[in-house]
Amino acid sequence: MRCAPSSRYDRLASAVVILSVGVISTTVLRSALADSKGPPLQKVADVPMPGPAVRFDYQSLDTSQGRLYLAHMNANQLVVFDVRKREVIANLDGFPSVHGVWVVPELGRVYASATGEHRVAVVDTKTLKTIARVGPVSYPDSIAYAPGPKRVFVSDEQGDADAVIDTATNSLIATIPLGGGAGNTVYDPSSGHILVAVHGKNELVAIDPDTAKIIGRYPLNGIENPHGIALDVKERLAFVAGEENAKLALVDLTSMNVLATYPVGEGPDVLAFDPGLKWLYVSAESGHVTVFRVNGKSLVFVGGISMPHAHTVSVDPETHLVYFPLQDIHGHPVLRIMQPAGGKLTPILSDPRLKPSDADLTSMPLIKLTTHSELPAEGEAKEFELGGKTICVANVNGVISAMDNVCLHMGGPLGQGYIEGNKIVCPWHGWEYDPKTGEVEHDPKSKLAVYPIKIENGDVMVEI
Repeated sequence: MRCAPSSRYDRLASAVVILSVGVISTTVLRSALADSKGPPLQKVADVPMPGPAVRFDYQSLDTSQGRLYLAHMNANQLVVFDVRKREVIANLDGFPSVHGVWVVPELGRVYASATGEHRVAVVDTKTLKTIARVGPVSYPDSIAYAPGPKRVFVSDEQGDADAVIDTATNSLIATIPLGGGAGNTVYDPSSGHILVAVHGKNELVAIDPDTAKIIGRYPLNGIENPHGIALDVKERLAFVAGEENAKLALVDLTSMNVLATYPVGEGPDVLAFDPGLKWLYVSAESGHVTVFRVNGKSLVFVGGISMPHAHTVSVDPETHLVYFPLQDIHGHPVLRIMQPAGGKLTPILSDPRLKPSDADLTSMPLIKLTTHSELPAEGEAKEFELGGKTICVANVNGVISAMDNVCLHMGGPLGQGYIEGNKIVCPWHGWEYDPKTGEVEHDPKSKLAVYPIKIENGDVMVEI
């Protein structure tokens, strides 16, 4: 994570975030998630944080103890927060320009990147005392832990490397050159590998934590300066955000191929994934938070919300509460606690027929969109409202298709556009879409949601 945002992060994202290809499965989930007009999250509480109204950075949650550790970067402090009592336990000084933080419950240790002194601080979770400072590391940032060899891996963002710390001796034992700036470093428990996003190279690098050697380099096509990473371990997916072009890559960890890219807020930074709900949170320097839901090997857009300085996020997989440390709300720092808004969460958790961990998200009943007489004439497109979202229906060479209505470029209404050849053309800037796949003509990895459609007894039915 960067020490301070550049001017480009001060602008709000102009791109509108869109649904990915995919459909939800049940009536329960349809009613909960179909309305994307409202914000995806609602505020539960704003808890005052200690220290000055300055920038925060990474967070790390210990669910076994109910503790959230927060890097209050420009205050040089590590905040310890009790998520059960919703109160600050401790505010620890002595962490110059602290960036990354990672708690390892099995060791009873917290590792924090004291970037200002080029060290990684080691904190005892019982006494909350610093027991070691390991380095030097040029610019320690993100942190991950590999349980097999019991080693900590640290992104050295400006040193173009990953640093390796032996937790038994609290010593720096290796530096792994990456060939570019180190973005996030994460541990993949399925493969047992360390994964690092590499700036400039636009790669995802795999490291064997036992040998501390690079074992693979994988291009992140469509991503510029990859930084933030989150994993869906069960589905073998990685989510990697490009901080330069505000895109999110969906990566298949089996093939290591990019499956698709999705627009997100300007300057995407920290990502968090809730494996129970299968919700992905992408926070950005612009303050925009984009929320997706994993549907098989694709992402479905849930919604977006903007808050000042909301560039870092964490989620509790047990309570599904989401945490945003915001540096300046009316002159003071707060920890904003949020939850999925209104009916977006409750039906998922309360309906005994559908458990988030094993929900079948493969098909759902058809819903009436309109009548046959209201369909557009051949060579035309038209807009229809359904469940709080707008659907573009097009008649291309006599074939009816339905897709999301908002252009990926600047949010133009496709249903007000026109048909040229076999493509739907946005009326604002001429972006062309394949009505069968939702793909952008000049960038096939960028897609809109396409909805199966069927005409029955004069009614036009869609899956959405």
